Amino acid sequence: MHFERRGGRGAYNRCFAYFRALRDGSVARTEGRTAMPVGGEGYEAARRGFGWGAVADRAAIDVAGPDAAAFLQNLLSNDVASLEAGAGRFACFLTPKARIVAPLEVLRLGAERFWLLAPPGAASRCAQELARRVFVKRVEVAERPLMGWAFEGPQAAEAMEQLGFEGAAEPQQPLSHGTIELAGRPLRAVRMGLVPGSWRLWAESSEDEDAAVELEREIAARIGASAQARLGAQALETLRIEAGVPRWGAEIDSESFLPETGLERTHVSYTKGCYPGQEPVARVHFKGRTHRTIGLVALGPGQEVPAAGTVLYGEDGKERGRVTSAVWSPALGRPLALAVIRREIEPVGSVSRLGAADGPVVETVAAPLGGQAAARS
Repeated sequence: MHFERRGGRGAYNRCFAYFRALRDGSVARTEGRTAMPVGGEGYEAARRGFGWGAVADRAAIDVAGPDAAAFLQNLLSNDVASLEAGAGRFACFLTPKARIVAPLEVLRLGAERFWLLAPPGAASRCAQELARRVFVKRVEVAERPLMGWAFEGPQAAEAMEQLGFEGAAEPQQPLSHGTIELAGRPLRAVRMGLVPGSWRLWAESSEDEDAAVELEREIAARIGASAQARLGAQALETLRIEAGVPRWGAEIDSESFLPETGLERTHVSYTKGCYPGQEPVARVHFKGRTHRTIGLVALGPGQEVPAAGTVLYGEDGKERGRVTSAVWSPALGRPLALAVIRREIEPVGSVSRLGAADGPVVETVAAPLGGQAAARS
């Protein structure tokens, strides 16, 4: 067994601090002397065509060795042993009581190597817990911070092909992936995102912050005029909520019970063998249901965007949920919020009240954008 965090804690923190600043606009992106647009810009481009921008919402847990497939098959909630190289699958790593240690995108890189993409806030604990479970198996576990770029929109595949990733425009399964080289560095291209047709680019981070700038310049040079369609943090957050994708630290965290999150629809196999947390997950699935889930609710066009933590009340005056994330949705023309809600108001069209029993009317709605489900940090 071997566990490492490559680059040390200092490099890890510097990488994510830099990339969050880059994404949010407090670090200028420049091409010559012209600052690239940041913030909320790029939303319409991503919905209707293509937009791109830096992201800092994943770290990689590298699991490698002759027993890697069997090791992960025994620990994760989905069937990963059957994956072929270049394919991926959603899964969760759980406690024995089915609390979420980390939601994951599992990528099979080769016969004996996997990348588990996890929210940075959950990655360290997940890697450490996995390493603790390596006894006699020939497996090494290493946590690796990542630099990332989101390529969002129905025309993202065209930009990927301009970068040299052949076949991106062909039909692809979610989480299919491959490698390209930019500025002398290998990057992994993964079919994932918030708008159907989107992709992500991931590279292992470097202590040299200039590496990220060089990669951005190389990306911009290769995609040409499309480089002007930049995505900022607000645009990505709006797209996330419109896609109904829960975020680590907002809708879900280490106290979340998997069957109460909606991730059980995409992150669980009910036919594979045992794994930590399998018994409570299967019991809920086959014999009953939980009282809560994560849902989308919309306010009227004239209402303000609600704050996180605002309570939702049922028509009977009882508390039925709580807002976790909210934005103004251009797709709906009104405020839209993700919320932890009671099952009584889960069906689309159900009505509740915001903030008080006689507060503004709130309606449970379907996601206006159908993203590839993933929990984000």
